Amino acid sequence: MLPLWSRVLTPTIVMQGKKDRLVPYENAFFAKEKLVNAPVTLVLIDSMDHFVPWSNLELIHRAIADMINRDHALEK
Repeated sequence: MLPLWSRVLTPTIVMQGKKDRLVPYENAFFAKEKLVNAPVTLVLIDSMDHFVPWSNLELIHRAIADMINRDHALEK
């Protein structure tokens, strides 16, 4: 994947739990650094582990809704 990061153009949310024992949360910064052609929203959650979608689905829904609302505001 490493040579392909720059091809991503889609607005991206990188969400990472800081208590993740499977993937170091610093990987979120790596992703943001590599997504040079995509608008990136970085969300680090102090109290979450790797299973954010199963632990706090509302957090994901809210982040997506915020991104959609922000994009619509920019179109006006």
